Amino acid sequence: MNFKNIFLLTFFLFINTFNYAQEPATFVEELHDYLHELEEQGDFNLNILLAKDGTVLIEEAFGIANRNDNIPNQLDTRFNIASIGKLFTATAIIKLQEEGQLDLNNLVGDYLPDFPNKAIRDSIYIYQLLCHTSGLNVFFSPEFVTGAKYQYRQLDDYLPLFENLKLEFPPGSQFSYSNPGYIILGLIVEAVTGSTYADYVRKHIFRPANMQSTDNYLLNDIIPNAAIGYVRPQSPEDPWRSNAHINMAGTSAGGAYSTVGDLYKFSDALYNGKLMSQLGFYQMLIQGSDRPGNEQYGYGLSIEKINGHYILGHTGGFYGVRGELLIYEDLGYTLVLLANTDQTDYIDVSYFVKTMLTATEAEKINYQGTQKLIKQFYELGLDKTEIPKSFEADPVLLEIKAYHFLNQGAVSKGIELLQLSAYCFPEDPASYINLANAYLKTGNKTSAILELEKGLLIAPDNAEIINQLEGLKE
Repeated sequence: MNFKNIFLLTFFLFINTFNYAQEPATFVEELHDYLHELEEQGDFNLNILLAKDGTVLIEEAFGIANRNDNIPNQLDTRFNIASIGKLFTATAIIKLQEEGQLDLNNLVGDYLPDFPNKAIRDSIYIYQLLCHTSGLNVFFSPEFVTGAKYQYRQLDDYLPLFENLKLEFPPGSQFSYSNPGYIILGLIVEAVTGSTYADYVRKHIFRPANMQSTDNYLLNDIIPNAAIGYVRPQSPEDPWRSNAHINMAGTSAGGAYSTVGDLYKFSDALYNGKLMSQLGFYQMLIQGSDRPGNEQYGYGLSIEKINGHYILGHTGGFYGVRGELLIYEDLGYTLVLLANTDQTDYIDVSYFVKTMLTATEAEKINYQGTQKLIKQFYELGLDKTEIPKSFEADPVLLEIKAYHFLNQGAVSKGIELLQLSAYCFPEDPASYINLANAYLKTGNKTSAILELEKGLLIAPDNAEIINQLEGLKE
């Protein structure tokens, strides 16, 4: 019997006997081993803190904070946390409401009477800003992202980017994630307190929570122990580049710097009534707007329900920045992940934790089976047609691993894995879109068009496929 046949036999047995296997290592041990497995693969840049019921179980640092001087990430390394900072803004607003300084049911114009856009001033309520139902447009246009950011030093410096734009929809009618909404919330904090937003959250949130390594900075500030964000501008073969030319100052919409330890302190302070009353925190959870799938966005934090488990918190991402602060409420776990690249490392770890904590036994079997399949796919050269028909792959994991290879420069491996995904999920148009995008990374326009045309046969009305094909055929 050759190695492939042996694998197929053991793989089939693995899938069908997983529930009856020897008692597995604890979740913490599994996570620890997985982290170091990713580290061995190279270019793994991530700080992690995992706690349960007030006890820190894992707190580790991986990768490089500063590639110029080869300075490693340490536990006290400060990362740009992007939109995780929206949690601070929402906390400030709820805190001010509890103190009687504002009312969530009032309009923007009640606190910013000179705001130049009448539609924003006279039709948007404060609570609609908190839960992204205001109708405000985003301001991350290509011109803003690539333009100089030093001119944005105060919150009102951002107003020209959106103050004259029309609302996307009537306030309160639907959900649309909005950074401008949180800039306005910051301006309201400043209007009712007479303090700058940065000073207010520093005094009333960071200090009470003992967050000594957290603050909002301007672009020319010296940030102690800061991790530099890194991106690969075009393709995996290109060298790492600093995100300094596209980075942003910290604002009420995000961009503060913090550590995994400080964010854990914040979650503890928020959850245990140190920053607001339990009623205020409850209000953050039960009020808000529905999002696609099993998610809701409350007042400044997302609430996801998976198999009866509730996950509370916020994610953040920008060029060279990734992270999340999540509380697995009924399970007692808190997870903080901060990364200083825009690779898939953070997503990989996050999905591992989410699967191990919230998935059904069948979903865990699929996840671990897919992990094993991917490994053997490359070690033994397994042909995709040899996969047991009874096996149900995990599509998210296949995509995560494929993009991990692409980001590492192993383009051919990434493409092979996306081909495997398309084979396993032939009715999913996303499989063909992902594969087309991978081919485009190699300059293979012909294969990209072919994959998109396959996707169009399945989903003839898919706007993304139609637009991509029109652009490639011009």
